[in-house]
Amino acid sequence: MSDKLLNLAYSKVDNELRIRYLKIACILALIIVPGGTLLDFIVYKPFFWTIFKIRMLNELLLVLIAILTFTCTGHRQIKALGMAWGLIINLSLCWMIFVTEGPDSPYYAGLNLTILGLAVLLPLTVLETSIVCIATLIMYFTVCLLYVQNPFLIISESMLINNMFL
Repeated sequence: MSDKLLNLAYSKVDNELRIRYLKIACILALIIVPGGTLLDFIVYKPFFWTIFKIRMLNELLLVLIAILTFTCTGHRQIKALGMAWGLIINLSLCWMIFVTEGPDSPYYAGLNLTILGLAVLLPLTVLETSIVCIATLIMYFTVCLLYVQNPFLIISESMLINNMFL
C-alpha cells in the first residue's frame, strides 16, 4: 500500500472516530453541565440566575456542535469542532469564575475536568490539545485579572497560582 493510500485511510478512520467521540462528548456535556445548577443554587444563590443563563448559553452552543456532527460541513470541520467543544465549556466556566469569586472561585476545577474529558474522550493531537490548554490558561488568567479592580494588586495571588498549576 502506498503512503498516499495509507494516509488517506488513516484520515478517514481518524475523522470517523472524531465524529463518533464528539457526539458522545456532546451528550455527556449536555447532561453534566446543567447538573451543576444544584451546586450553583446552594453555593452561589445570589448569582444563580446569572450562572444559569451562562449554563444555558453553553448548552445551546453544545447542541449546535452536536447538530453539526451530523452534517457534511461538520464532518469537514471535525477537528475544529472538537477543540471548540472544550473551549466553549471552559469559556463558560471562566465566565462563571468571573461572576463569582475570581481566583478564589471553586469553578476552576471544572476547567481541569473539561481538559481531562477532552483528553480522554476526543482523539485530539498533541498540538490540538496544547492549543486548548494554553487558551484555557489565558482565559483563566485574564478573567482573574479582570475580576480584581486593580490588576497590580491581586487579592489572592496564592489561589491564582495554585489553580493555574492544579
